[in-house]
Amino acid sequence: MDRSKSIGGSSLPSAGDLEAKTGTAQEGFSRSLRNVLWMSSSSVISRILNLARGVILARLLTPFDFGVYGLGVSIVGVKERLSDIGTGSFLVYRPKEIEEHADTTLWVNLALSSFLLALLAAVAPVLGRIYREPLLVPVLVLLGLGVWARLNASVHQSLLRTEGRFRAVAVIDNCASAAWLAIAVLLAWRGFGVWALAASAVAANVILAALYIATQRWRPRWKISRDSLRLLGGFSFWFLGQGIAWYAAANLDNWLVGRYLGMGVLGIYAIAYNYSLLPVTLVGNAMGNVGFAELPKLYDRPEQFWASYRDFSRVLALLGCFASFAAIVAAPDLIPLILGAKWEPAIVPFQILSVYAAAKCFWMDPFLALGNFRLSCLTGIAAVTIVGVSVGLGLRFGLVGVACAMLGTQVAYQVVALFLVSRSWRRVASTARISLPYLAGGAAAALIGMGVRHFAPSGGTGVRIAAVLVALGAFACAYGLMFRGDVRATLRLLFDKQPGRS
Repeated sequence: MDRSKSIGGSSLPSAGDLEAKTGTAQEGFSRSLRNVLWMSSSSVISRILNLARGVILARLLTPFDFGVYGLGVSIVGVKERLSDIGTGSFLVYRPKEIEEHADTTLWVNLALSSFLLALLAAVAPVLGRIYREPLLVPVLVLLGLGVWARLNASVHQSLLRTEGRFRAVAVIDNCASAAWLAIAVLLAWRGFGVWALAASAVAANVILAALYIATQRWRPRWKISRDSLRLLGGFSFWFLGQGIAWYAAANLDNWLVGRYLGMGVLGIYAIAYNYSLLPVTLVGNAMGNVGFAELPKLYDRPEQFWASYRDFSRVLALLGCFASFAAIVAAPDLIPLILGAKWEPAIVPFQILSVYAAAKCFWMDPFLALGNFRLSCLTGIAAVTIVGVSVGLGLRFGLVGVACAMLGTQVAYQVVALFLVSRSWRRVASTARISLPYLAGGAAAALIGMGVRHFAPSGGTGVRIAAVLVALGAFACAYGLMFRGDVRATLRLLFDKQPGRS
């Protein structure tokens, strides 16, 4: 007999029921896919602005500046994970009870984030001595202020998402990114070094929070509900635990590289890592913002839930693998041309980490899709040790070794996570059959693109740009021909006005 998983009081079917699909589910997914288009359009604009910011700052600043800033971001992220006890997500997973719990979640969030900001200021000098970098101390405090501002608008952001106002979310994100670009470039041009990175990030977070609060007209009451506290406490314990565990697993590479290879090397690694994840932030975040807001609404309709999960994962793999392998083709030319020759050591780590990014797009995180934060937390605790050992061994081989360690652990996570949720290796195999063709096809198309680039003429900047565009065109054509049926099906779902009709 198949096992079932209880979520939010409703019984979801076992993995075998994933194959079920109805016309209603298809219609819901088509509507969701259009919301993904809004979020993706926002992500494209936002990532273009962020890419422009990164390119300009890479030319104006040094690897040391990026190293200090990157380390500061990863440390402050711990404070962010401790502050974010899941108040916003708590509302998303309870779409029918928002008004009852919104006030309590906001005041709890404000109190906890304020306490942890004070704690960060107290421990910052100790961290500065550990990393032998006094400049790290004020950078940590400043970045902590920006995170505090953004976290305290998370309830307003969640309300916009649950109301389906993804267009407003997209516009707000783009406004914050534009402000970030303008402030960062101005400060870097004026010679402020690492402060151009830190101060502009804080300003962007403050603007983002202010716009969320102004757009979502809900205003909190001076009210804290005992019932809301009880429910939030049970939810937050595991949400917070899994957030901390997975954040530590995802940032051990930064902490170890900065400690043992130095700030300059960390700056190179940070550039390679951050740009390699652009496909995930572009495609994955858009899918996640919509998917994790829509899927909880289907907990009482199990067949539609699993059908939508499968469809979201298929589109995620199709687009994520395309973007990741396109980046591999373009990297040897575009990194030195756009960022400058001093960033050439980032090329090979970037290409390896681009495969890591493709692995993150295999399928939607089953823990988050199901709201099973307890299981996610326990898995994340084990992952911290595994990632630490893997990256520690990889350090012997420099940044290439670290990148390979991150790739291996991500692939293992994808497989283990799906198995723990489904309790079936058959489900892992059947779901992998959805995603692995995109991975294999992306790799084959990338080899074609790199082959075209290899035989293209070399020359000045104009010739190199033309050559890489031809290589990317060959890659895109090969990938598109391999998956032309999937592309047509996705476009049909996206633009069909009556998706329920065959």
